[in-house]
Amino acid sequence: EFDNSAALLAAGAGSGTVDGGADSDTIKFTVADTGIVDADFADVANVETLQLFGASTAVLATNATAGGITKVVTGTGATEIDTAFDLEVDASALATGATLTLKDTGTKNYTVTGLVGAIVGSNFAGTLNATTSNDSGNAISITTGTGNTTVNTAAGAADDVVAIDAEAIVDDGSLTITSGAGAAGTVNIINLEGDLTVSNPTSGIIGVALSDVTDDGLSITA
Repeated sequence: EFDNSAALLAAGAGSGTVDGGADSDTIKFTVADTGIVDADFADVANVETLQLFGASTAVLATNATAGGITKVVTGTGATEIDTAFDLEVDASALATGATLTLKDTGTKNYTVTGLVGAIVGSNFAGTLNATTSNDSGNAISITTGTGNTTVNTAAGAADDVVAIDAEAIVDDGSLTITSGAGAAGTVNIINLEGDLTVSNPTSGIIGVALSDVTDDGLSITA
């Protein structure tokens, strides 16, 4: 455990390295930190998970991936992540209505699990695979990036409401809604320009509002 990124950097400078060894290891911050940068991981090795606290911001690039980081666990507060490599994000600690902002350097892909807050992904170009959870506040919302997007509502409840703004998905891109043969709840999609596939729901309501499709080619498969 470290208070924040400054404590991590100091530990690495003092000992030469923060090495997790052969097992699966986590760097856990115990204080909210909006100043986490890639250089903070220069002396990290063999650590797979970064666990944030509260409202935090992290920029992850060559040092973080060289140190072994493949996953980020959010805190409860608004979280912003900018990655230069494909990344898994566990958002199950995120508070209802709290925002997870996703960015990328280059075209990188995000896998997000346990979502009960809001994703703002309008500033990344890779794919997004998001799995929602049961949100008692029914405040789940997703603003997609430009890449193909899949939203899995299987872990939610039949009365969950998920709002998706798909305007950023390019005309030839795709949005897939799946529920693993369970209830999809209510999914409201706006600004759709790409293709839509609805897969495996046993019940639920899918609302769709289209945007201007520049190539006049859009398909909906259910």
